[in-house]
Amino acid sequence: MMKLRDKKVFTIILISIAALLFRICMFNYESGDYSMFLSKWCEHLESNGGFNGILTVDADYNAVYLYFLALFTYIPIKYLYSIKILSIIFDFVMAFAAYLLAEELMKNYEKKDKYSLAVYALVLFLPTVMINSSYWAQCDSIYVSFLLFSIYFLIKKKYNLTFILYGISLTFKLQAIFFLPVFGIIYLKNREFSIFKFVWVLVANFILYIPAMIIGKPLSGIIDAYTTQVGKYSYKTVFGYPNIYNLYDIHAVYLNKPGIIFTMCLLMILMVIVLCTKGKIERDKVLELGIVTVLLVTYFLPEMHDRYGYAAEVISIIYLLTTRRNLISVILINVCALINYWMCLTGMFENYIWVISIVQFIPVFVFTKQFIKERIDGGILLKKAVN
Repeated sequence: MMKLRDKKVFTIILISIAALLFRICMFNYESGDYSMFLSKWCEHLESNGGFNGILTVDADYNAVYLYFLALFTYIPIKYLYSIKILSIIFDFVMAFAAYLLAEELMKNYEKKDKYSLAVYALVLFLPTVMINSSYWAQCDSIYVSFLLFSIYFLIKKKYNLTFILYGISLTFKLQAIFFLPVFGIIYLKNREFSIFKFVWVLVANFILYIPAMIIGKPLSGIIDAYTTQVGKYSYKTVFGYPNIYNLYDIHAVYLNKPGIIFTMCLLMILMVIVLCTKGKIERDKVLELGIVTVLLVTYFLPEMHDRYGYAAEVISIIYLLTTRRNLISVILINVCALINYWMCLTGMFENYIWVISIVQFIPVFVFTKQFIKERIDGGILLKKAVN
């Protein structure tokens, strides 16, 4: 008879082959983002000496992703395919990280193998994940892969690796910063690691930027890449993500700063509630806190783009199968994301994004209410609250 380990490997191989076949079917599609940005960046890099072109390319991605684009100029494969292959590879890396995370969270559960395999399969076959990489040629699976590994090592209390991997995640996409409040709250509440562990985030950024500095790019380019991403679209509040600013089609620029302040206040309230209630943030609550944080940020922060909820969508699948809770809310998160992808890619029914924005508020409310209620039900630290 086949051993359990062999069965798991065989199942993973079958799931992976099926997932790959689905992705190959979408390989030839060229999105607007590819034709207007990615292909132009690659052409610039090729005409300016490959890696040397990183010095002059007008791209709003950090240098680390540009390393890959520069590498593709030396490979006799169409840029579209190279970019998609990279993202698809990280689809599988991300699914494996999700598998490990589920296995760790359920290590004392009898059916952990079945649930972990289910997580691996569902993450790979999540429609938004497949569309993001193999249809849209986006790279969100890269930063979320490193983010999931970061969470995995956080749960295992290997904090150096936690923040190194989180730093790598940030080098690919600034959206990884949505998870920073989670690390901050856990640090302040649990007090299980030194604040200096956060320095590893900066170290990871610096080390990965060294190749760019070798060819002449200034160190300030690290910060410039992030500020460019923040400032490039500051002329209105909405960019295709179903949130509060789409309820009445609010495009007023003057609401940007109040929106940022309001979101910061929400996160501060969340932090105060955690700090003033009994009990540490246990390992089984890390994903829930992460979902709450990312949902709050993406729903109330201005200038959110269509794919900014990607991390919450993937993490919600892991959460669902490891806790068997909030099925409806998890479905709503991912259905809203899929409909929003469809609207953005086809341009159809974009005027009805306000409907999706209303529905999106349901999981935001449910997850936030559940997390806060369970913290309060656990007891209030009166002395700390007074002091």
